Amino acid sequence: MRDLPYVNVSEKVKYPQVNTYIDAALKLATNTGNMAILNYAIKKLKSLRLSTPAKILASKRLMHMAVIYPYLLPLMEEYVFDPYQVDINTIKGFSDTIYREAMKVNDYTSLYYAIYFAIHFDFVLEVFDEDWSRAQDYVIESQDCLLLVITWLYFMKQNGGRRRATQLRRLNNLAKELKRSDMNRYWLFCYEALTFGNLSGEWQSMKHADISFIKSDIRNCIFDI
Repeated sequence: MRDLPYVNVSEKVKYPQVNTYIDAALKLATNTGNMAILNYAIKKLKSLRLSTPAKILASKRLMHMAVIYPYLLPLMEEYVFDPYQVDINTIKGFSDTIYREAMKVNDYTSLYYAIYFAIHFDFVLEVFDEDWSRAQDYVIESQDCLLLVITWLYFMKQNGGRRRATQLRRLNNLAKELKRSDMNRYWLFCYEALTFGNLSGEWQSMKHADISFIKSDIRNCIFDI
């Protein structure tokens, strides 16, 4: 990445330097078609000592870039939200934008991240808040297993881990149907959403042993383990 501007790592990096660095990285990535340059630039910025205004600028610009280039979403939590101490309202606004834009092109991977951020940082997604039933329609019609799983986790979080809450009924019933009709394809959703009594065989034994395929930190914040 020798074409990127030199940054003195021994000094605190200020607003104009960060702006120039991001501009150069974006231009270089666009001109060469090598978008991995943006990944490198984001990770490099985290390793530098940024002034407060520089952190604010970096977080705003990098989140804007992630809206345009969704493949950057996996970097947001570790390399943007945490190091630049992005406040929850800003992350929520970012996630709301990501969700709405992703729905337009059925970009399910981006939807995963928007919902994950809502669960992890404990806020309500605008689309779900406006009309949660209609939002579930979209998720169910997607027939995407991972989207079903993370949506189910979101509503579990919003309802304090109460499986029988009104907002969970439709998803729980769908899991029961899919267990009978297409368990091979939807096993993760069915296994996580259904209770011990609704499973059988090895699935039931695994459930009894409290085995889960969901990250422990997400499970902990939902089920208060």
